[in-house]
Amino acid sequence: MTEDEIVKALLDLEHFEGRTAYLYRDSGKDTAGNLVGNATIGIGCLVPSEDAACELLFQTATGAPATEGQIRGEYRRVMAMPPARLARTYRQSNAGAAIELSDHAVTELATTRLRRSLAGLHALVPGFDDLPAGPRAGLLDLAWCLGLAKLASWHHLLAAVARRDWPTSAFESHVHGGRDDRNAWRASQFKLGV
Repeated sequence: MTEDEIVKALLDLEHFEGRTAYLYRDSGKDTAGNLVGNATIGIGCLVPSEDAACELLFQTATGAPATEGQIRGEYRRVMAMPPARLARTYRQSNAGAAIELSDHAVTELATTRLRRSLAGLHALVPGFDDLPAGPRAGLLDLAWCLGLAKLASWHHLLAAVARRDWPTSAFESHVHGGRDDRNAWRASQFKLGV
């Protein structure tokens, strides 16, 4: 993908994921369909553990780097709350205790994750760069939503992509339990390959 396509992909992802500088619990589900509520930040970026949170560049309201203790405490506080609420519900109400990522750190985190997803898509989809822009965007959105490991199990979709069968790819790109508007957008991206 070109740099312009990467910028557009980030904007597309932000449209659906939102942009938050603080930790929140998403509406993620386990393989049995049970609500889990993963810790998430930025543009829908999973934060799988306290240790992973400590790797992020959190800062206090004064702009000072957050301490490991502050980060671990915030992670625990958020994970003790019910999942799948509006993101703002998880924002620390005591401004003096709040820790957040800077706008730049949010963008960098999402860009790093996007580049990792692209590398995985190159391995998963032979000739990924030769696909039309729409199907590449659809595949990237699926990699973002599902993760590469789960996307690799979507054999019908990947077979349709390999055949360059864009109507079938659009049909197979539906994420059950996903947002209708996002499913429609993703399907429209695959149909752009025609």
